[in-house]
Amino acid sequence: ISKPSVHSWQAIISAYHTCGEYVWALHLYHHMVLGGVLPNRFIFSCVLRTCAISGEWKEGMHIHEHVIRSGLDSDVVVGSTLLDMYAKCSNVEDARRVFDRLRSRNVVSWNALISGYVLNGLGHNALKLLKEVPEPNKVTYICSLKACTQTEDLMQGKRLHQQVIYKGLESDVIIGNTLIDMYSKCGEVDGACAILHSLLNRNVVSWSALITAASAHPTTFSCIYQQMQHECVTPDRVAMVAFLNVCRHTRAIRQGELIHRQIIKRGFDTDLVVRGALIDMYMKCGEAIGAHQVFDRVLAKSVDSWNALMTGYAQLGKYETVMNLCNRMIGQGVVPDIVTFSLLLTVCSHTGLLDEGQTYFKSMMKIYGIIPSMQHHVSMVDLFGRSGQVDIAFTLITNVATSDDNILIWVPLLSACHKWGNVELGKLAFDQAMQLDSSYAAAYVVLVDLFTLAGMQEDAEKAEAMRLKYANQKSKKIVHRLDSS
Repeated sequence: ISKPSVHSWQAIISAYHTCGEYVWALHLYHHMVLGGVLPNRFIFSCVLRTCAISGEWKEGMHIHEHVIRSGLDSDVVVGSTLLDMYAKCSNVEDARRVFDRLRSRNVVSWNALISGYVLNGLGHNALKLLKEVPEPNKVTYICSLKACTQTEDLMQGKRLHQQVIYKGLESDVIIGNTLIDMYSKCGEVDGACAILHSLLNRNVVSWSALITAASAHPTTFSCIYQQMQHECVTPDRVAMVAFLNVCRHTRAIRQGELIHRQIIKRGFDTDLVVRGALIDMYMKCGEAIGAHQVFDRVLAKSVDSWNALMTGYAQLGKYETVMNLCNRMIGQGVVPDIVTFSLLLTVCSHTGLLDEGQTYFKSMMKIYGIIPSMQHHVSMVDLFGRSGQVDIAFTLITNVATSDDNILIWVPLLSACHKWGNVELGKLAFDQAMQLDSSYAAAYVVLVDLFTLAGMQEDAEKAEAMRLKYANQKSKKIVHRLDSS
């Protein structure tokens, strides 16, 4: 073909997209445009989906410019794909702008934006938008139920459940699984169980959603586990991790060992998440040898495997072992990550290793290029505070750009002021904490003790009165919420 038609380009670009060759699909698109062929709505939709899957949001923005020049930016098909691309690339504001510019909208457009809000953790926005959808369908309900799960809005979830029943969709296994997950995450395990038993075509996903929730209820979990075996349902990785979490909570080491054997039999022991759950289960059950055996079986040990083992030893209070393991890890060429440094700084804080903590804090930036998170700064404030250097701890807080957004960074400073009797700085830390959360009970308790130790009985009584006031307000809110549900 001397000059391929737009339909020929559409066929080849679509073929590469379908095969997962996203780079080539975009390359062919640009080659087509440079050759003077104008894309049609189907090509635009295809390459925009490619950008959404591959996360190429900059490419998506360039293609959006082409869409505008072609006059297709208000087309419902292209527009829906555009807003889906922006949403999946974490740019919900542009997704909303595309949605607002559409001349006509169909259920796909509404679903794309609702799904985008949920994908970016904006469940409240999704539920607000739901009220405007003229004709919700199965996908709308699935996305909206996920929004209820995100926001833990059980009442809205129940209303959606009623709509699902009214539309005759309650027997759909995907909607059923989403309902199970929603009820489970909102703490209604019995409701989730009822939905599971009503599903005629329940699958392993149905069971896994319920098992994860029931893991905090050992009796319920045991019944579910037995019924799952009775129905010859083979647990997947998610279910196995849930099983291990129950064993960890209940310290049921024998049951954990049995599940471990099943994991090996099904070949799940190579999975990173399952392996971490195994190590954690053995450690919480006080079986460090078992955890180490799981770790030692891994030939190519990733930083996550090392982190899981070190976390276990840290929780057992074996801080020297944590340090030794970290040195072994680095010696074997494994690069520590943000989780490793969070663990090391916490260990240094609990053991008073000020010099070592400062060395780790500096090396994570200078050697490994890791930007410290809020948790790292909290650990450093705690480390300086425990060592009596409260002024340096305060200076560190003031140098953290995001410290005014997080109450947790002021709490260790307040505790250190209590320990070392620094009333003036303690009051300042308390005032800063109260600006962020005036009902934070722990801060009042520390302040009362600080004033009491300093012989400031009148101030201690005022602080205690404030604590009781906010505690009563919080109790009334909880009672009101329970009554309304």
